Amino acid sequence: MLDGGWPAWLEKGLSSEILPPGFSVAGGAFEAAPEARLVVDAETVSAGLAGTELTLVDCRSDDTLPKNYWNICPDQYLLPGIAYMGVTTDTTVVVYGADVTAAARLAWVLMYAGVEDVRLLNGGFKAWQEADYAGQAGAVMRTPASWFGRDEPLHPEYLVGSDYIREVVAGLHPNAVIADIRTRDEYLGCTAPYDYI
Repeated sequence: MLDGGWPAWLEKGLSSEILPPGFSVAGGAFEAAPEARLVVDAETVSAGLAGTELTLVDCRSDDTLPKNYWNICPDQYLLPGIAYMGVTTDTTVVVYGADVTAAARLAWVLMYAGVEDVRLLNGGFKAWQEADYAGQAGAVMRTPASWFGRDEPLHPEYLVGSDYIREVVAGLHPNAVIADIRTRDEYLGCTAPYDYI
């Protein structure tokens, strides 16, 4: 773990060639390259991604959610659950939150499932407000889709277990990278943001 994260890596003059294909570094943070754009700004979202109908998903939460709310359901419940939200494999989804952690997690789950066009709002809800775009109070209920568009996740390789991680550590998957997004205090065991884990 590098104290200070990616910006500290760059400040030390270390190589950015470790990034996977299609990724570059902009402003000290990971950002998908234009041909594989994942991160979008508030202006782009406001313009509707060039006329695309968007589904915006707010990942901000409060204390009313159950403690296991963010755990991933088994596939037989996950895919119908996504369809119940009105999202299918063909839906363009923009995910945002108070910070990037929950939004990135949901974006990852949607890509794992097979939603083909998933974006993260750069800067989250705060960036939306700072750009003076209108907000809306309360939930917007979408019409549930009758079918997600797949019976199994498109990218099961996005979800690995401890056995695979042990194989990576043992050198059996030389192209695999283990990345840890915890803060330094989380890594050291001083804090844990999720008391139910």
